[in-house]
Amino acid sequence: MVSSGEGERRVRPMGDAALLVEVDSLAQVLTLHAALAASAPPGVIDLVPAARTVLVQIDPRVLSPAAARTWIARTDGDALPDAVRPDAPGAVPVRTLDIVYDGDDLAETAELLGLSPLALASRHEAAAWTVAFSGFAPGFGYLVSPD
Repeated sequence: MVSSGEGERRVRPMGDAALLVEVDSLAQVLTLHAALAASAPPGVIDLVPAARTVLVQIDPRVLSPAAARTWIARTDGDALPDAVRPDAPGAVPVRTLDIVYDGDDLAETAELLGLSPLALASRHEAAAWTVAFSGFAPGFGYLVSPD
């Protein structure tokens, strides 16, 4: 386990060419991912964020797993400049999407929340959403919102 300004990190090997970094929250994932991306040494092939993990894929001929582990341990998201902080205003481009609220589960979901379908659609549309990470299907983004 590695302690950092963002809390505890658990770094686990994933075969010979990757490390899985486990953290306690999605906010920690987003900060860690941004910090790793901003400081990636040669040999880092990909960084894949998820709900509570960041997969660090490496080329072990260029960056050994031990060196990657050291880099991960030394990477501090608290030291990120505002320009690359995931929570900084304007850090993420804003996209507006046209949405039609007519799914088969709209009425049931609204009822579970104690809302009318129109109220649910209005609240959903008014919220600011962020794609936290991509899912298992191409183009499927997991959305989060403080709203």
